[in-house]
Amino acid sequence: MEQSFELADIDAKFFANVEDALLCLKQETPLAIISDIRLPGLSGLDLLNTISHHYAGIR
Repeated sequence: MEQSFELADIDAKFFANVEDALLCLKQETPLAIISDIRLPGLSGLDLLNTISHHYAGIR
């Protein structure tokens, strides 16, 4: 997937695990998040729940 984004000249960040993604989210607000359901450590659903709680009410 990373190569596809690069070939399409789309600026994106990729993470090997949920913990690294969450650390980045503390510093940046993304326009979109694409995640797999099965991830090392926390699941993609856990990531979604964490993000939903963090960004609740932010528009």
